[in-house]
Amino acid sequence: MREFKPPQEYKYVWNRMGVFLAGGILGCPNWRKDLIELLKDEDIDILNPQREDFPESDPNAKREQIEWEFNHLIKADLISFWFSRGTVNPTTRFELGRWLVTDTPIVIGIDPDYSKIEGTLIQIELERPDIKVVHSLKELAEQIKEACM
Repeated sequence: MREFKPPQEYKYVWNRMGVFLAGGILGCPNWRKDLIELLKDEDIDILNPQREDFPESDPNAKREQIEWEFNHLIKADLISFWFSRGTVNPTTRFELGRWLVTDTPIVIGIDPDYSKIEGTLIQIELERPDIKVVHSLKELAEQIKEACM
């Protein structure tokens, strides 16, 4: 597994799937660390938008972050969504809406304690009834592995 974080640019390799880890960053557990641990032995590229140290003092940092995410969502072969407890995940909900109406492969997991679980499940079911939503990071990792075979 290789991991790419902002501002590092992901370069596609023909025999490796690029998997974008979409989901909350602020106000929630660092779930990406746990998911990456579950995927560490896979021959995939992880596009991880969560920086170790976000440069809060840089006035251009927010735009750079959003542009990195926007561009790397487009580059991804698979988008993995995780809706964690602790935050409403407003940006993630926006991104999910955008990508649900495309043919881009996506997998979705929702923490059972996520505050907006019911409405999110209904929206997914209405737009893409073929998507099986899971409720643990372990199950999400399994879906990612299966999609990358």
